[in-house]
Amino acid sequence: MCSGASHEILSRQEFASERSKYIGIGATVFSTGLLSALSASYALHLALPSVAISIVFGLLYGLLIFNLDRYVVLTLKRKRVPANFPLAERIKRMSGEISVALPRLLFTIFISLIIAFPVELKLFEKEIDGKIKERQLSELFVIRNRLLEQSPEINALEVENERLKREIETKQKQTNDLQQSLLNQLRQSSNNYLLSEQRSALLKSEIELDELKKANQERINANYKRLEYLRSEIEAQVTEARVSRSYGLLARLEALNDLKSHNETIALVSIFIIILFILLLTSPIFMKLLSDTGPYEQFWEALESMAYNNEQNNLSLNSNTDEGTSSSQEGIREQRRSHIQQEDKAIENISQINELASHRRLRVFLCHSSNDKPAIRELYKRLSVDDIEPWLDEEDILPGQDWNQEITNAVKNCDAVMVCLSRGASTKTGFLQKEIRFALEVAAEQPDGAIFLIPTKLEECDVPDALRRLQWVNLFEDNGYKRLMRALHNRALAVGVIIGA
Repeated sequence: MCSGASHEILSRQEFASERSKYIGIGATVFSTGLLSALSASYALHLALPSVAISIVFGLLYGLLIFNLDRYVVLTLKRKRVPANFPLAERIKRMSGEISVALPRLLFTIFISLIIAFPVELKLFEKEIDGKIKERQLSELFVIRNRLLEQSPEINALEVENERLKREIETKQKQTNDLQQSLLNQLRQSSNNYLLSEQRSALLKSEIELDELKKANQERINANYKRLEYLRSEIEAQVTEARVSRSYGLLARLEALNDLKSHNETIALVSIFIIILFILLLTSPIFMKLLSDTGPYEQFWEALESMAYNNEQNNLSLNSNTDEGTSSSQEGIREQRRSHIQQEDKAIENISQINELASHRRLRVFLCHSSNDKPAIRELYKRLSVDDIEPWLDEEDILPGQDWNQEITNAVKNCDAVMVCLSRGASTKTGFLQKEIRFALEVAAEQPDGAIFLIPTKLEECDVPDALRRLQWVNLFEDNGYKRLMRALHNRALAVGVIIGA
């Protein structure tokens, strides 16, 4: 189911070789959807407050990626290249397949990058948290300094405190100098009058110092209380700014980008993670491109080709109805009904596809005039390249074999007969007319509506009366060979052969 393949078809024995391939593709697609759901849930959890909502939207995103990846794998189709295909045609077909797969490949790489980012966020969660905390502290420091600079009262109080402290220090220095001078006088002089004046000056200075300390300290304490209040208001504003600032998904992505730009190890690991997801998500595409086309793809290609061919046949029948007689119109209506029944049977009765695993090529007998040998040889080569098995007398009758018997057996054993017509062949009597009569007898034994006899005009010419009831193909027209291949694809599906298998 995950790979988009039909379980009913793959369960049949003839498609057993395809099961492991589609199981691998389905497992990869499912893993992609699961990883997408997990990564999206984590990323949304960083942006949304509710865990339940994050999980629900993450699952929806995973389901979206699952179906997109499944669609990419389903729409990528390959056609088998026959073994005898020329190298130039092989390269041309391969380049065409790559060009078709390129948009899907680029889309898958884009999805890989989206899925990888949340995984990186989770893997480097601790480093990202540290980077965000560092950035947060830096931003808060800037905010705090800006608020302090914008508060003139704080600056004034701090300046006043510094002034009051300097006054105390200056008075303290004066008192210390007086004390030192008195000590020197006591050592050098015994003049009591002079000593008494110095003692009075020192006492006075000490009293003034005590009074200054008391007054200034009271003022300093009051200033400190005011400063504490103002700074608490600033811290409250800083806290409010920290709470109001968002550090969600965008901030984490910016932090991850900073880590990658400054840490080579993290950048290298990040590259490896992205490459891992790209390989994981693109593996189903490369698996489809590199693997050979199996019976399962060939079966669906044949069904689509048959449905398209029948539609084209119906359009041709509609155009011929207006030109034919009443009897031919009745035959055309019968042929149309047979085409519709054949299409319905092939599409609806899937359980009856056992013979579609047959890998033999479609056998086509080339009935022609000897005068048209050059054109027939070119047609033989072209059909062989397109994985048809044409039968041509000069190629398939060995020396010593009975000519009549081999041609009779070839017509009986072939899947279709192409009656190649030209102006000379239409009027020529001989072996060609005998082959046509015998081919008509074999065609009469085919089921109604089966494409067996295909009148093929190599040039503009008349069609024999015996073949006029059949729609012919003008091989000399631009789309003539293409219409011929549609008829052969239709016939191949009817006989259980897949062209290109």
